[in-house]
Amino acid sequence: KLQVLYQQMVQYDKAIEYGEKALEKARTLKNPFFLAQTLINLAGSHMQKRNPEKVKPLLTEALGIARQLNNLELEANTILSLGQLALNEGDYTTAKQHWEKSLSLYRQLGSAEGEAIALRAMAKYYLHQKDFTTAKKLALQSLEITEKNNYRAEYAWTSDILSNIAFVSGDLKAGEKYTTQRNDAFIAMIKELVWQRSANLE
Repeated sequence: KLQVLYQQMVQYDKAIEYGEKALEKARTLKNPFFLAQTLINLAGSHMQKRNPEKVKPLLTEALGIARQLNNLELEANTILSLGQLALNEGDYTTAKQHWEKSLSLYRQLGSAEGEAIALRAMAKYYLHQKDFTTAKKLALQSLEITEKNNYRAEYAWTSDILSNIAFVSGDLKAGEKYTTQRNDAFIAMIKELVWQRSANLE
């Protein structure tokens, strides 16, 4: 939990520190699902620190466990992360293939949150390809799902993508709108987190 908390707070060194501890513990518990989830979380922290050489082995191991367990949600989560790794390395074709697969799996599972995240990832791909019309279409689909289900973090991140799409396509008014929308969502989340931490200390 601490690793995920520090990840959300953009303190990636701390996230990696606690992620390594969690992984060490996970390997002793002999709980494959927990181990795979821990591998994915730690890979995410290393991805933010631009440590690709550490990300791929973690995700490869997680994907193997997911398939051994026949757990489609774990598989989708891992493939989603592999797509981001591919994008970071400039391999857009592989990124698209991974994200299309993860989107298909999330829809098969009926996971609205996963679908929203995968749609946003696909929007990111088309943004890099300068196909702003398709990028915006996919991002708006993602935003609709996040609003409908009150996925606040995903709503903020999708607003961020929409802001980027708007600015690069020359729509400054929409860019400012989505930037404000993103900032307001993050501020609300931070305030809630501070409140929760204060309540826990009482």
